[in-house]
Order: sequence, then C-alpha cells, then structure tokens
Amino acid sequence: MNVQFVSQEDRLILRVRMDDDSEIHAWLTRRYTRLLLGVLNKLLDQEQGKADPVPVQAAMKSFQRDAALIGADFGTVYDRSATQHPLGEAPVLLSSIKYQRIDRGMILLTLGLPDGKTIGFQLDRKLLHVLVKLLEEGAKSADWDLAAISHSELEALERPTLRTFH
Repeated sequence: MNVQFVSQEDRLILRVRMDDDSEIHAWLTRRYTRLLLGVLNKLLDQEQGKADPVPVQAAMKSFQRDAALIGADFGTVYDRSATQHPLGEAPVLLSSIKYQRIDRGMILLTLGLPDGKTIGFQLDRKLLHVLVKLLEEGAKSADWDLAAISHSELEALERPTLRTFH
C-alpha cells in the first residue's frame, strides 16, 4: 500500500498491490481524504472503552497506534511492477465509503467509484493504523492542513444513507 501527493492533480494517489500481482490506483481528493480519515478514526475509536476519560482514551489510542506501526515497513520503496490492473492503469476517482464489521475484529472497507464499481479491503486494526498514517503523511505532504472530520459531522452524514458517504 502506498499514498503519494500528485501536485499537478492536487490529489493523493492510493496504490494497493494485491497478492495476485494486481494493483489498483485510486485518486483521493482533499474532501474524500478528510472523510476517509474520519471514518477510519471512528472505527479505531469504537474499539476503545468509552468509560475512560478522554485523555486516557487519547493516550490509549496513541499507544495502540505506536504498537501497530512497530512492524510496518515504511522504508521500502513501493514496487510498481504489477502485471494486472483490474480497474485500468489510470487511477480511478473514489466517491463513496462504506464499512462493515466482519469476523474476528476485521473491517470490510468498501471504496466506491462514481460508476458503481467498488474496491473492497479487509483490514485488521494494524492495517487501519497503517492506512491512517499513510493518509496523514500524504495530506501533510500536500499541505492540506486537514482537520479530521468530527464524530458529529460524520454521524450527520451517515443518517440519510447508513454508513455511506458521497
């Protein structure tokens, strides 16, 4: 998985390499990145105990993030030699986000295209933290100064179409 800022497009490009040597390229706009970070952070927050005071929750989240990122490899150059591109070699624009909790603490994250096609990822807690870090670093290199979407904004967006963002 790789996220980079492309200044000519003023977008992030998300590249995901699959086990079958296929690769997906997707454009992330500033707005979409902000929404996606809000969803991912909400999912991570839901894993924590809500009974703890807010400073304790923040410290626990930071500790869990650090622990999840210990084994992640951010130093290796991303391998762009994929032989298959199921959605084409050109990046596709993402327009919706859906998520669902599945077995054993896994999340099914479904990113939608305007034409109705979707890209689905099964993510555990560690991969959620890795994706958040990649998106935050991409947004930082874009100088987007993203403030994560608040839980109340996220809930307001969820009401009309449960867990779907357009």
